[in-house]
Amino acid sequence: MKRVLLILAAVMFLLCVDNALAVPVVDGINSFGEWTSGLILNGIDPDEGDIPNGYDIKHIAMIREFGGSATDDGMYVLIELHGAPTFTSLDPFPPIDPVFYATGLDINSDGDFSDAGDRVFDFRASGFTVYDGTGAIVAGTTSAVMGSVVEYYVSAGMFAGFPMSSFQSFTLLDNAGGPPDDRSPNEGFDTSIPEP
Repeated sequence: MKRVLLILAAVMFLLCVDNALAVPVVDGINSFGEWTSGLILNGIDPDEGDIPNGYDIKHIAMIREFGGSATDDGMYVLIELHGAPTFTSLDPFPPIDPVFYATGLDINSDGDFSDAGDRVFDFRASGFTVYDGTGAIVAGTTSAVMGSVVEYYVSAGMFAGFPMSSFQSFTLLDNAGGPPDDRSPNEGFDTSIPEP
């Protein structure tokens, strides 16, 4: 009987851990497999020699969470770089806060990111803002953090028709300097994949 209880406890623990990993913790750390399951977008970007590693995108991942929780439902985005992420400009002079990380979502996959239903996530030292395709700020709950990686969370209520079945996406890192900015993918768009 004790053995059966121990096995049941172990199975319940694994189920709880797996469930917890479906919702990443937006803390600037990619750890404990939280960005390996439930991905609806998983894009790899090569190491580009003409871009310093701290400004060179390596990996983009997205998880769409829609389990009915007012605090967890939404879009989670991970941006990994080949080096440590930074807000420091590659130019030696102001403007202040010129470096930004932006992720665009073409929700209806029509190749046009200017529709009211589309979204742009803009993260810079002064804060994190979500815009629709017309440039209007979208009200709602968001968070973003930079540590060893850059992570975003945008609540489900900030999207019309969430959860989305498909979309096109790209991410841009503007280094505010002379070397080229990095775009992932370099050409075209990443396309969402069905949830497992």
